[in-house]
Amino acid sequence: NLTESDISVDSPTNNFATWNPLDSDTATFSEGNLSTVVVGSGTQNLCNSMSIPTDTKFYVELYCKVNGDTRVGIADEGFSAFTSIESATRYCVFNNWNGQKYVNGSQSAYSSSWGAGVIIGIAVDTVNDTCTFYKDNVSQGSISISSGYNYKVVLSGGGGSAATYLLN
Repeated sequence: NLTESDISVDSPTNNFATWNPLDSDTATFSEGNLSTVVVGSGTQNLCNSMSIPTDTKFYVELYCKVNGDTRVGIADEGFSAFTSIESATRYCVFNNWNGQKYVNGSQSAYSSSWGAGVIIGIAVDTVNDTCTFYKDNVSQGSISISSGYNYKVVLSGGGGSAATYLLN
């Protein structure tokens, strides 16, 4: 499934996030670990990217190819995909079925739900300690995050339906 358009030159100024199959629960991966399927089985099925260092700005996009009950966002580097997202020391995730945000154990209104065909952008600024989610390139608002942590991008699937996301 790898085509010429999937291949790019890698350099210190031209790097791309990928899912980390070593830090994943039951997710399946394809396309060089850019595509993942999280299976909704009533329990959380998680996968993580590589770590985002502190004192930097980072942006990643996830294309929702097949809709399912998911949360996307960031969690602290120590978080393991073999547990629930709530077990992370620090996290900030955006819920697709109700548009709410979950930040370090607190759930609150944030946006509206989304489904297949939507691109979710995640801008992480560990210099100013913010995380901003975008739906189809429209900011949903900046969220304060805890300082001094290395974060990683997380995708959490649960509920009753599988979801497919492409990481860009």
